[in-house]
Amino acid sequence: MINNLKLILKRCIYWSSSLVFFPVFLSGSSSWYDQKLQGWYYFEDLERKEEEATQITPEDAETLLDAQKKHLHQLLSLALIQPTSENVEKYIREQKQLLNQSNRFAETWGKVLLQHPLLGDFLATPTTNYGVLAMKELELKKKKTILEHLSTQYFLLFFFRGNDPLAEAVAEVVKLFASTNGWKYKAVSLDGKGIPSLAVFEPDQGLSTKVGAQTSPSLYIVDPTHNWVFPVGAGLVSVSEIEQNIITQLEVINDE
Repeated sequence: MINNLKLILKRCIYWSSSLVFFPVFLSGSSSWYDQKLQGWYYFEDLERKEEEATQITPEDAETLLDAQKKHLHQLLSLALIQPTSENVEKYIREQKQLLNQSNRFAETWGKVLLQHPLLGDFLATPTTNYGVLAMKELELKKKKTILEHLSTQYFLLFFFRGNDPLAEAVAEVVKLFASTNGWKYKAVSLDGKGIPSLAVFEPDQGLSTKVGAQTSPSLYIVDPTHNWVFPVGAGLVSVSEIEQNIITQLEVINDE
């Protein structure tokens, strides 16, 4: 009898051992790649099933969100009117729930953009310091190319009054802009008086009236071939502002 029990126990141990190691032997026969990272896809399938189970229509979602916001506002109103510990706690809990929903949305937004980069604007508006600097350098080169091309068609017209410290400062900016971008400029004195930084200028003989220049200092670009005149600055402006104003003005004209 005892011998029979021992024999039965041995057989049970043998079969249980076979059951334990047999699946391991099978899994070893195929690579982890063939199984498509079973652990990863397992959780991915669970997420997909949860999304499908809780899927609602956009109309229902809008109704739920409006109701949630309204309820939160009501709790805030109650907490402000009756700032008891219980009322404030209710508002904090509800607000935290709404913030958690927003955080989950932001996390999912980031994942979607990583999977579909064309939906984002990573290339147009980089967020890293290196990307921002590289984009600025690219825009600067593009702007310089456009301004150099425009210099063959336009020149800068500078109206000023003599003995004006502001006009003196802008004159230096005008000369720097012209030398940097290869532009020609013409300086016209509204009162016939000059300024030390401008060796060459001409007195106003009605040009300011034709152009419509009423302030000093003021800047215009002129296309002498077509008799086009566009204002590009007044008062104390920088070189970069003049450059951007020129491009902005001509973009508007081209759009029209």
